[in-house]
Amino acid sequence: MAFLLASIGCSPPGPRTIASTQPDASLVTADLGHVYWVTSQAGSSSLMVAHADDDRPATRVSTLPGTVDAIAVDEGLVYLAVSGASPQAVSVIRKVSHKRSTPPKDLVQSRARITSMAFDATHLYFTQAGPGVPGDDASSPGVLRVMRTGGTPFNVVMGQPGEPRNIALGAAHVYWVNAEPGRQSSIMSARKAGGAPILLATVPETDTGSVPGLAADDAGVYYKTRTAVLRIPADGGKAVQVATVPESDCHRLLMDARALYFLSPRGPMRLPLGASASNLVANGPATDLAIADQHAYWVWNGSVMQGPKLP
Repeated sequence: MAFLLASIGCSPPGPRTIASTQPDASLVTADLGHVYWVTSQAGSSSLMVAHADDDRPATRVSTLPGTVDAIAVDEGLVYLAVSGASPQAVSVIRKVSHKRSTPPKDLVQSRARITSMAFDATHLYFTQAGPGVPGDDASSPGVLRVMRTGGTPFNVVMGQPGEPRNIALGAAHVYWVNAEPGRQSSIMSARKAGGAPILLATVPETDTGSVPGLAADDAGVYYKTRTAVLRIPADGGKAVQVATVPESDCHRLLMDARALYFLSPRGPMRLPLGASASNLVANGPATDLAIADQHAYWVWNGSVMQGPKLP
Protein backbone atom coordinates (compact mmCIF):
# COMPACT_ATOMS: atom_id res chain seq x y z
CA MET A 1 0.00 0.00 0.00
CA ALA A 2 1.47 3.34 -0.97
CA PHE A 3 1.53 6.23 1.48
CA LEU A 4 0.03 9.40 0.05
CA LEU A 5 0.42 12.69 1.90
CA ALA A 6 -2.83 14.38 2.75
CA SER A 7 -2.96 17.70 0.95
CA ILE A 8 -4.06 21.05 2.23
CA GLY A 9 -3.25 23.73 -0.32
CA CYS A 10 0.24 23.02 -1.64
CA SER A 11 1.51 19.54 -0.88
CA PRO A 12 4.98 19.20 0.65
CA PRO A 13 7.14 16.23 -0.40
CA GLY A 14 5.55 12.87 0.35
CA PRO A 15 6.64 10.17 2.78
CA ARG A 16 9.80 8.16 2.25
CA THR A 17 11.05 4.86 3.57
CA ILE A 18 13.81 5.24 6.18
CA ALA A 19 14.37 1.47 6.48
CA SER A 20 12.57 -1.66 5.30
CA THR A 21 12.50 -5.33 6.36
CA GLN A 22 12.86 -4.47 10.04
CA PRO A 23 11.66 -7.52 12.03
CA ASP A 24 9.00 -6.59 14.59
CA ALA A 25 10.02 -2.93 14.46
CA SER A 26 8.55 -0.92 17.33
CA LEU A 27 9.17 1.92 19.78
CA VAL A 28 10.15 4.43 17.11
CA THR A 29 11.48 7.74 18.46
CA ALA A 30 13.48 10.63 17.03
CA ASP A 31 15.60 13.69 17.74
CA LEU A 32 16.63 16.54 15.44
CA GLY A 33 19.03 14.47 13.34
CA HIS A 34 18.21 10.81 13.78
CA VAL A 35 15.38 8.30 14.06
CA TYR A 36 15.64 5.27 16.33
CA TRP A 37 13.66 2.07 16.71
CA VAL A 38 13.88 -1.39 18.21
CA THR A 39 13.79 -4.72 16.38
CA SER A 40 13.19 -8.06 18.08
CA GLN A 41 14.33 -11.50 17.04
CA ALA A 42 15.09 -14.82 18.77
CA GLY A 43 14.86 -13.49 22.33
CA SER A 44 17.05 -10.44 21.82
CA SER A 45 16.46 -6.81 20.90
CA SER A 46 18.47 -4.47 18.68
CA LEU A 47 18.57 -0.68 18.76
CA MET A 48 18.65 0.72 15.22
CA VAL A 49 19.43 4.26 14.03
CA ALA A 50 19.15 6.11 10.74
CA HIS A 51 19.89 9.67 9.67
CA ALA A 52 16.76 11.75 9.34
CA ASP A 53 17.87 13.91 6.41
CA ASP A 54 19.65 11.61 3.95
CA ASP A 55 19.50 8.13 2.48
CA ARG A 56 22.38 6.49 4.34
CA PRO A 57 21.36 2.97 5.42
CA ALA A 58 20.20 2.24 8.95
CA THR A 59 22.80 0.81 11.32
CA ARG A 60 22.59 -1.35 14.43
CA VAL A 61 23.76 0.52 17.52
CA SER A 62 23.48 -2.26 20.08
CA THR A 63 22.06 -5.75 20.54
CA LEU A 64 21.07 -6.92 23.98
CA PRO A 65 19.24 -9.85 25.56
CA GLY A 66 15.73 -9.34 26.78
CA THR A 67 12.76 -7.20 25.81
CA VAL A 68 12.78 -3.42 25.38
CA ASP A 69 9.65 -2.06 27.10
CA ALA A 70 10.24 1.68 26.62
CA ILE A 71 12.58 4.08 24.85
CA ALA A 72 13.50 7.76 25.25
CA VAL A 73 16.12 9.90 23.50
CA ASP A 74 17.88 13.10 24.47
CA GLU A 75 20.92 14.85 22.96
CA GLY A 76 22.12 11.80 21.06
CA LEU A 77 21.77 9.47 24.03
CA VAL A 78 19.16 6.71 23.88
CA TYR A 79 17.64 5.31 27.07
CA LEU A 80 16.20 1.79 26.90
CA ALA A 81 14.05 0.18 29.59
CA VAL A 82 14.90 -3.51 29.21
CA SER A 83 13.45 -6.49 31.05
CA GLY A 84 15.44 -9.72 31.16
CA ALA A 85 18.78 -8.07 30.42
CA SER A 86 20.39 -8.58 33.82
CA PRO A 87 20.27 -11.47 36.33
CA GLN A 88 20.46 -8.90 39.14
CA ALA A 89 17.33 -6.97 38.15
CA VAL A 90 13.88 -7.35 36.64
CA SER A 91 14.49 -4.22 34.53
CA VAL A 92 17.35 -1.90 33.73
CA ILE A 93 17.48 1.53 32.12
CA ARG A 94 20.43 1.32 29.76
CA LYS A 95 21.96 4.50 28.32
CA VAL A 96 23.44 4.06 24.85
CA SER A 97 25.20 6.56 22.56
CA HIS A 98 24.24 6.19 18.90
CA LYS A 99 27.78 7.26 18.01
CA ARG A 100 29.06 4.21 19.91
CA SER A 101 31.87 6.42 21.26
CA THR A 102 31.15 5.37 24.83
CA PRO A 103 30.11 1.95 26.12
CA PRO A 104 26.48 1.40 27.24
CA LYS A 105 25.81 2.20 30.88
CA ASP A 106 23.03 0.97 33.19
CA LEU A 107 21.56 4.09 34.77
CA VAL A 108 18.96 2.22 36.86
CA GLN A 109 18.51 -1.36 38.01
CA SER A 110 15.09 -2.20 39.41
CA ARG A 111 13.39 -5.23 40.93
CA ALA A 112 10.16 -4.08 39.24
CA ARG A 113 9.33 -3.82 35.52
CA ILE A 114 9.96 -0.35 34.10
CA THR A 115 7.12 0.56 31.73
CA SER A 116 7.67 4.16 30.49
CA MET A 117 10.13 7.06 30.67
CA ALA A 118 10.21 10.85 30.12
CA PHE A 119 12.73 13.68 30.60
CA ASP A 120 12.67 17.16 32.01
CA ALA A 121 15.66 19.50 32.18
CA THR A 122 17.35 17.73 35.09
CA HIS A 123 15.83 14.28 35.61
CA LEU A 124 14.65 11.11 33.95
CA TYR A 125 11.22 10.10 35.29
CA PHE A 126 9.92 6.57 34.92
CA THR A 127 7.00 4.35 35.88
CA GLN A 128 7.34 0.80 37.11
CA ALA A 129 4.88 -2.00 37.76
CA GLY A 130 4.76 -5.20 39.75
CA PRO A 131 4.08 -6.39 43.25
CA GLY A 132 7.30 -4.89 44.59
CA VAL A 133 9.65 -6.45 47.08
CA PRO A 134 8.78 -6.04 50.78
CA GLY A 135 11.11 -3.54 52.43
CA ASP A 136 12.47 -2.28 49.08
CA ASP A 137 10.91 1.12 48.33
CA ALA A 138 12.83 1.28 45.06
CA SER A 139 10.72 -1.61 43.73
CA SER A 140 7.35 -0.12 44.72
CA PRO A 141 4.94 0.30 41.78
CA GLY A 142 4.64 3.99 40.96
CA VAL A 143 6.71 6.89 39.66
CA LEU A 144 10.41 7.46 40.29
CA ARG A 145 13.05 9.88 39.07
CA VAL A 146 16.81 9.81 38.74
CA MET A 147 19.33 12.47 37.79
CA ARG A 148 20.30 12.36 34.12
CA THR A 149 23.86 11.75 35.24
CA GLY A 150 22.84 8.84 37.46
CA GLY A 151 22.49 8.24 41.17
CA THR A 152 19.89 6.71 43.45
CA PRO A 153 16.30 6.80 42.17
CA PHE A 154 13.83 8.83 44.23
CA ASN A 155 10.23 7.67 44.77
CA VAL A 156 7.88 10.42 43.59
CA VAL A 157 4.78 8.25 44.14
CA MET A 158 4.67 4.77 45.68
CA GLY A 159 2.22 1.91 46.10
CA GLN A 160 0.13 2.51 42.99
CA PRO A 161 -2.54 -0.04 42.00
CA GLY A 162 -2.77 -1.72 38.63
CA GLU A 163 0.10 -1.18 36.19
CA PRO A 164 1.55 2.36 36.20
CA ARG A 165 2.60 3.35 32.66
CA ASN A 166 2.42 6.00 29.88
CA ILE A 167 4.19 8.79 31.75
CA ALA A 168 4.05 12.43 30.61
CA LEU A 169 5.57 15.58 32.10
CA GLY A 170 4.48 19.19 32.51
CA ALA A 171 6.46 22.01 34.06
CA ALA A 172 5.45 21.20 37.65
CA HIS A 173 3.54 17.93 37.34
CA VAL A 174 4.03 14.32 36.37
CA TYR A 175 1.17 12.35 34.85
CA TRP A 176 0.69 8.64 34.34
CA VAL A 177 -1.94 5.93 33.90
CA ASN A 178 -2.71 3.21 36.45
CA ALA A 179 -3.91 0.55 34.02
CA GLU A 180 -6.21 -2.29 34.98
CA PRO A 181 -6.36 -4.34 31.75
CA GLY A 182 -9.84 -5.46 30.78
CA ARG A 183 -11.44 -3.02 33.20
CA GLN A 184 -10.34 0.62 33.29
CA SER A 185 -7.50 3.15 33.27
CA SER A 186 -7.01 5.76 36.00
CA ILE A 187 -5.30 8.96 34.85
CA MET A 188 -3.16 10.31 37.68
CA SER A 189 -1.21 13.47 38.52
CA ALA A 190 1.33 14.45 41.17
CA ARG A 191 3.51 17.47 41.73
CA LYS A 192 7.17 16.90 40.95
CA ALA A 193 8.05 18.60 44.22
CA GLY A 194 6.10 15.97 46.15
CA GLY A 195 2.68 15.42 47.62
CA ALA A 196 -0.19 13.00 47.32
CA PRO A 197 -1.21 11.73 43.89
CA ILE A 198 -4.44 13.09 42.39
CA LEU A 199 -6.95 10.98 40.49
CA LEU A 200 -7.85 13.06 37.43
CA ALA A 201 -10.15 10.65 35.62
CA THR A 202 -11.20 7.01 35.47
CA VAL A 203 -11.85 5.80 31.94
CA PRO A 204 -13.50 2.42 31.27
CA GLU A 205 -11.74 0.23 28.73
CA THR A 206 -14.95 0.09 26.71
CA ASP A 207 -14.26 3.78 25.88
CA THR A 208 -10.62 3.33 24.98
CA GLY A 209 -9.94 -0.23 23.87
CA SER A 210 -6.42 0.03 25.29
CA VAL A 211 -4.41 1.99 27.85
CA PRO A 212 -4.65 5.63 26.76
CA GLY A 213 -1.51 7.55 25.91
CA LEU A 214 -0.97 10.95 27.54
CA ALA A 215 0.43 14.27 26.32
CA ALA A 216 1.03 17.20 28.65
CA ASP A 217 1.77 20.90 28.63
CA ASP A 218 2.32 23.27 31.54
CA ALA A 219 -1.38 23.65 32.30
CA GLY A 220 -2.75 20.14 32.03
CA VAL A 221 -2.84 16.77 30.35
CA TYR A 222 -4.54 15.43 27.22
CA TYR A 223 -5.80 11.90 26.72
CA LYS A 224 -7.77 10.13 24.03
CA THR A 225 -10.71 7.76 23.88
CA ARG A 226 -11.71 5.88 20.74
CA THR A 227 -13.53 8.92 19.34
CA ALA A 228 -12.50 12.03 21.29
CA VAL A 229 -9.57 13.99 22.69
CA LEU A 230 -10.03 15.41 26.20
CA ARG A 231 -8.06 17.72 28.47
CA ILE A 232 -7.86 17.91 32.27
CA PRO A 233 -6.25 20.73 34.35
CA ALA A 234 -3.05 19.75 36.13
CA ASP A 235 -4.46 19.84 39.67
CA GLY A 236 -7.76 18.22 38.77
CA GLY A 237 -11.15 19.23 37.52
CA LYS A 238 -13.63 18.13 34.91
CA ALA A 239 -12.33 16.53 31.72
CA VAL A 240 -13.24 18.77 28.78
CA GLN A 241 -13.63 17.36 25.29
CA VAL A 242 -11.56 19.41 22.87
CA ALA A 243 -12.25 17.47 19.66
CA THR A 244 -14.12 14.56 18.13
CA VAL A 245 -11.83 12.35 16.06
CA PRO A 246 -12.28 9.35 13.75
CA GLU A 247 -12.51 6.09 15.68
CA SER A 248 -8.91 5.16 16.32
CA ASP A 249 -6.31 3.73 18.67
CA CYS A 250 -5.67 5.37 22.03
CA HIS A 251 -2.25 4.07 23.11
CA ARG A 252 -0.12 6.71 21.33
CA LEU A 253 -0.67 10.46 21.81
CA LEU A 254 2.13 12.95 21.08
CA MET A 255 2.34 16.73 21.28
CA ASP A 256 4.47 19.58 19.99
CA ALA A 257 3.98 23.34 20.27
CA ARG A 258 1.29 23.35 17.58
CA ALA A 259 -0.59 20.06 17.53
CA LEU A 260 -1.43 16.65 18.94
CA TYR A 261 -0.65 13.49 16.94
CA PHE A 262 -2.19 10.02 17.13
CA LEU A 263 -2.76 6.84 15.14
CA SER A 264 -5.87 5.87 13.24
CA PRO A 265 -6.82 3.02 10.88
CA ARG A 266 -6.34 5.48 7.99
CA GLY A 267 -2.85 6.54 9.11
CA PRO A 268 -1.10 9.01 11.43
CA MET A 269 -3.32 11.98 12.32
CA ARG A 270 -2.69 15.57 13.39
CA LEU A 271 -5.01 17.69 15.56
CA PRO A 272 -3.95 21.36 15.70
CA LEU A 273 -4.16 22.81 19.21
CA GLY A 274 -7.35 24.81 19.57
CA ALA A 275 -8.94 23.09 16.57
CA SER A 276 -11.90 20.72 16.57
CA ALA A 277 -10.98 18.74 13.44
CA SER A 278 -8.00 16.47 12.76
CA ASN A 279 -6.28 15.84 9.44
CA LEU A 280 -4.31 13.00 7.93
CA VAL A 281 -0.50 13.14 7.96
CA ALA A 282 -0.11 10.08 5.73
CA ASN A 283 -2.48 7.56 4.22
CA GLY A 284 -1.98 3.98 5.41
CA PRO A 285 -2.12 2.03 8.68
CA ALA A 286 0.69 2.49 11.17
CA THR A 287 1.65 0.69 14.37
CA ASP A 288 3.85 3.28 16.06
CA LEU A 289 4.48 7.03 15.85
CA ALA A 290 7.11 9.64 16.72
CA ILE A 291 7.61 13.34 15.97
CA ALA A 292 10.67 15.59 15.85
CA ASP A 293 11.35 18.98 14.30
CA GLN A 294 9.51 19.09 10.95
CA HIS A 295 8.86 15.36 10.55
CA ALA A 296 6.67 12.53 11.73
CA TYR A 297 7.90 8.93 11.79
CA TRP A 298 5.86 5.76 11.88
CA VAL A 299 6.14 2.01 11.44
CA TRP A 300 4.21 0.25 8.69
CA ASN A 301 4.50 -3.41 7.71
CA GLY A 302 8.11 -3.76 8.90
CA SER A 303 9.23 -0.43 7.43
CA VAL A 304 10.12 2.80 9.22
CA MET A 305 8.62 5.77 7.39
CA GLN A 306 9.20 9.54 7.46
CA GLY A 307 6.87 12.28 6.33
CA PRO A 308 6.52 16.04 6.91
CA LYS A 309 4.26 17.28 9.63
CA LEU A 310 1.53 19.44 8.12
CA PRO A 311 1.97 23.19 8.62
